[in-house]
Amino acid sequence: MRVAGLRTQCCGTTSFDPDSHMCCTNDNVVEKIAGKRTVCCGMEPMDPRTHKCCGHTVQPLVAGEDTHCCGHESYDPMERLCCKGMLFPPHIHPNCYSCDGMHEKPFFDNNKQACCEGKLVPAIVGNLTCCCKAQAFDPQDRICCDDKLQDRVGGDISACCGDKNYDPKASICCNGNVLPRVAGNMTRCCKTRSFDPDTHVCCDNTKLAKKTRKSDSCCCGDEAFSPNKEVCCDDEVQFSRLLKDVRALRDVADKRAITLRKSCVATIK
Repeated sequence: MRVAGLRTQCCGTTSFDPDSHMCCTNDNVVEKIAGKRTVCCGMEPMDPRTHKCCGHTVQPLVAGEDTHCCGHESYDPMERLCCKGMLFPPHIHPNCYSCDGMHEKPFFDNNKQACCEGKLVPAIVGNLTCCCKAQAFDPQDRICCDDKLQDRVGGDISACCGDKNYDPKASICCNGNVLPRVAGNMTRCCKTRSFDPDTHVCCDNTKLAKKTRKSDSCCCGDEAFSPNKEVCCDDEVQFSRLLKDVRALRDVADKRAITLRKSCVATIK
């Protein structure tokens, strides 16, 4: 089918308009997302002004024109080290390390120095020294949370919650907020609040509803309810009494059926 008159071109068994589309790998017709500047990256269209094709994968230009590829990932060669397709984390800085095959090789003695943000600084505790931005520190005494160095409040088990650290035995991290464990290890989060799941239910991860019975496990509007005993309609708990009546009638019917069977047996005898 000539979708663009005489301009129509073929991509495998598909026809296309070359003014608005192009043919990429595996005869995949794609839209020209950047007009005439659009190029193919494997099966996908790409704007070379904002992205780079790394191993048939569209990747962002993280360092402008200086962006390089390491396997299927783009990187800044001034900030990251790539060894034969292996991209190392930022603390393995190219100012301090070189490649030894697929492994990193330091330019320095890590018992005496540490590499923090590409700069060599004196080691605090030998090769156990860690960095928080450009500052070296002892990880046994301090912790780095969101690039903020601070004393550990929970000793060895301290953990980060946003830019603060906390003792996970006494507190819980809920969406970046350190909150008390109101129910010990059973404590759960409801957005920015901690709660006891034995007494409350979290509704839509935004608000708490107090349980009226232990079996309550769902929310109906702002109210907790038990789906095995009640029905939620238009954010209101309904039909609980009706369901009880139905069960009561069912029990009566069952008793009558048992009585009738006994009567039949007696008659047969």
